[in-house]
Amino acid sequence: MFFGRVSEYKGVESLLEVVSSLSSELYSELLIVGRSQYKVDYSLFKHDKSKLVIVDEFVSESAIKEYFDQSSILVLPYIEVTQSGVLMLGISSLTPMVISDCGGLKEQLDDGEAIFYQNNNRTELSDALTLLLTEHQAYSSYQKNQKDLIGYCLQMSLPKQLTKYNPSLAEASYFRCYSFFHMVLSCGVISMVLILL
Repeated sequence: MFFGRVSEYKGVESLLEVVSSLSSELYSELLIVGRSQYKVDYSLFKHDKSKLVIVDEFVSESAIKEYFDQSSILVLPYIEVTQSGVLMLGISSLTPMVISDCGGLKEQLDDGEAIFYQNNNRTELSDALTLLLTEHQAYSSYQKNQKDLIGYCLQMSLPKQLTKYNPSLAEASYFRCYSFFHMVLSCGVISMVLILL
């Protein structure tokens, strides 16, 4: 699934082309959810058109969970961006993610919490999607790591306790969790995080 405002810098056409290069038997459908800011060339999608579901509208907060519940992979194929609230939605819904390494996105997660691919590298994007679609163990590992991140950040509510043992660890951990929850709160999805735990 691609989720969020559909803008030219978000790489939707690249995603359409890459998914079209995969075996159509690997997935049931590709969801593109979010209001489009320009005319997307959906003709780039070469598989059966019934496999492409386009929801070109503003998505209400109450509908967000529904779309994430029906999606097994979240793709952020962005060409240029500095941060993304959609990334936090992916974490909070335990949806394994494939993310372009553009901007600061890679700095928000550790290895194992998402698959990062080189910006605009369609081969790497294809390989990442294929891995998650075909390797159940890898898929489950990404979900577990996301759940561990949420649990870890919830436990970090008292970072001062760590200070007496390892001040630099406490500071780094606090910053990481503060950033995580700041983004979750700014996206209005803290309720999704708490429901999952």
